[in-house]
Amino acid sequence: MPLPLGFEFSQGSLQDYVDCPRRFQLKYIEEQPWPAVEAEPVLEREQHSIRGRRFHRLMERYYLGVPSEVLESSIKGDVQLLRWWQAFQEEPPLSLPESVLLPEVRLATSVGGRRLVAVVDLLAVEPGRRLVIVDWKTGRYRPARDQMAGRLQTLVYPFVVVEAGDVFFGGTVDPARVMMVYWFADYPEQPHVFHYDAVQHEQARERLVALVDEVCSVDRGAGAWPRVEDDRLCRYCVYRSLCDRGVEAGLGDGLALVDEGDVGVGRFSLDDVFEVGY
Repeated sequence: MPLPLGFEFSQGSLQDYVDCPRRFQLKYIEEQPWPAVEAEPVLEREQHSIRGRRFHRLMERYYLGVPSEVLESSIKGDVQLLRWWQAFQEEPPLSLPESVLLPEVRLATSVGGRRLVAVVDLLAVEPGRRLVIVDWKTGRYRPARDQMAGRLQTLVYPFVVVEAGDVFFGGTVDPARVMMVYWFADYPEQPHVFHYDAVQHEQARERLVALVDEVCSVDRGAGAWPRVEDDRLCRYCVYRSLCDRGVEAGLGDGLALVDEGDVGVGRFSLDDVFEVGY
C-alpha cells in the first residue's frame, strides 16, 4: 500500500518511523483509527493536552500583538496555565531578534523528491543577520540535552528553515546564522539551545534524504514494518493492542522511564508526551 496521495513528511512522521516502523504503517499507510488510550489517568492526560494547546495559542496571540493584560485576564481561571504564563513573563527566551516575530509559521521544502514540512511555534528574524527558531514545551519533564539533540525535530526544523526561510531572511539563509531554542514552561530558566552550521546542514540533508528514500522504498509485504524491540515504548502507544503488546495503558509517571516529551495520537515521541503535537 503506497503513501496516501498528497502525503507530506514532517518531523513527527519521520520520528514515528524511526521509533517504530509498525506505528508509521498503522498511522500513515493504513490510517488506522487508534483503539487505545496512551496513558493513565486518562482525564489527567486529556486536561494536560488541552492546556498545552491553550498555551501554544496564548503564545501565538501574544506575538501577534494582543496586550499582555488581556491575555492574562483570559486565563485567570486556570492556575497551571497562569503559572506557565507568568514563567514566560519572568524568563522569556533570551536575546531573540525583534525585527520580525512570526508565530505558527508553516514552511516546506523538498527532500528526496518528497515534500517536508515544519510548523514553527515562533520564528524570530533579524533579516540578513540572525534567525531563531523557538519551540514551546509544556511537558512535565525536561529531557536531557542529548535526548533533544537526537530527536528529528532538532534536525528537521533548522534544515527546513534554511531551505525555505529566504522569504523572511531577505535572501539565502546562512546555516551559521540559525539557532533553535526549546523553551520549557516548567523550567523556563533552563532552555536547550542548539546552534546550526553548514556542516550540520549537509549532514541533515543526507540523513533526511536517506530516511525518506527508505520509507518510500519499503517492500509492502508481510513483516516489512517491524515493531519496535523495546516494548516499554508500547505501553504508551495507542496501537499496542494491534501489535499484541498488551491492552493496558502505562501510568503517566512511567513516561519518564523512556523518552519524555509529549504523546500524540498513535505515537510516542518528544513532541507529544503530555503535550500537543505541532
